[in-house]
Amino acid sequence: MKTEPSEPFSNGTEYMIFNEQFCCDCKKYKVDDEGMPLPDNCEVEEAISRAQFDETEWPANDIVMILNDDGSVKYWHICTKYDGNHMESYRALFEDVADE
Repeated sequence: MKTEPSEPFSNGTEYMIFNEQFCCDCKKYKVDDEGMPLPDNCEVEEAISRAQFDETEWPANDIVMILNDDGSVKYWHICTKYDGNHMESYRALFEDVADE
């Protein structure tokens, strides 16, 4: 397995899944009084917000894909800046990549 930079989300559902798996569990994740994310707390979330208007702002090196040996995608949209409650499981994804 290896990692490669990711591509922008293809739809809102992909973003929602990414947000739930990484952002909502991350120590950097903060919301305003209405529950809206505050992108100033996370450079990845801030870049995702900018990329909505300019695709060149997409944080491709901070959100990566993990590929199988045959080049197929094993995991889409993995945040390399994640710092949350599931760090052991998260690290295991990258340890698998490093072992290969």
